[in-house]
Amino acid sequence: MSDDQKPPRLLLQREAAAKLHCSVGTIARLRREGILAYIPGRPVRISAEDVQKFKDEQIRRELALEPNPRRKSRFAQDATPEQVAEAAEARAKRKLHQRIKWMVLKRRMQVELARKREQEQEEREKTARKRR
Repeated sequence: MSDDQKPPRLLLQREAAAKLHCSVGTIARLRREGILAYIPGRPVRISAEDVQKFKDEQIRRELALEPNPRRKSRFAQDATPEQVAEAAEARAKRKLHQRIKWMVLKRRMQVELARKREQEQEEREKTARKRR
């Protein structure tokens, strides 16, 4: 190996799962299905470059509203490309709506928790003043 070539960065399954925001079981399934290349052994190693390529492909597919080729189509074989595109767009909108709902719920919970902490702090201060 020459000086200008770096060895590929290898990740453990749990590191790959963290990068892809999924479980270790999902990484194992992707390996078994041949979607993610890996180096067998204990522990199993996966190239960081392959993980990034997979992630980029998923993002590209989501942005382009392409159907997942591994999933069985919900349409009959005679579905038009327009019908498939409409369904993909509707699915993407539902996904986006779910994400927004989750973000709003998460923010509400954070605000509620902050309020509760402020009230607890105020009560502690009141009790501390009474003790003086």
